[in-house]
Amino acid sequence: MPLVVCPTTYGITPPPPNVLLPSTETVSLARSLVGKVSMFTDTRNRMALLGPTGWSCRGLYGADGSGGLSIHPPDGPVPQYRPFTPSPDEGIVGSQTSACVGCTLFQACPLFPAAATAYSQEFGRNCPAPPSGETDERLSSGMVAFAEPPGVAGTASPSGGSYVANAVMTYYPNDQEGSWVATCTLPTIEKPLCTASLNLFIADYGTR
Repeated sequence: MPLVVCPTTYGITPPPPNVLLPSTETVSLARSLVGKVSMFTDTRNRMALLGPTGWSCRGLYGADGSGGLSIHPPDGPVPQYRPFTPSPDEGIVGSQTSACVGCTLFQACPLFPAAATAYSQEFGRNCPAPPSGETDERLSSGMVAFAEPPGVAGTASPSGGSYVANAVMTYYPNDQEGSWVATCTLPTIEKPLCTASLNLFIADYGTR
């Protein structure tokens, strides 16, 4: 399938040089998705996500290395990772907190008790509670799949719009790569694409 290199902004000057990337990527997919999806990555290939062919994308990384990738309709807004913020955006968003310890704890604490305890000890406040209606399933000690129904803004981002937000998050205490999360918010008919995108995310980043 095509490999799309997304315009990427870095929070350091000068930005890191781009890397030479192939024009295609080989991935195992359901036959029904062949020809309908592409892989998207930033100019340094720090993160890659599966999304609909023909969509737009953008990468954004801060000076501390945290950041990620957003995939969105060509005529739609760029969705960004803003948990607990209602967003009608349709898209696929992946991000990681890198070495930002506070960012890691804030991101992971609604789903991981160990992160909630560490967040409370570090900042002297309680972690934001997941909203009513959010469902989650622990896939391993350091990985949780979760979902927010339409109209519910929660840990997944974007969420709170017209579609279910399906997501996966990792948290491994003391891991220097921080917490990783991916959200897919698409119409119900596109659920197989969301499933494939999140499964690839798990395969690539689920142990980080």
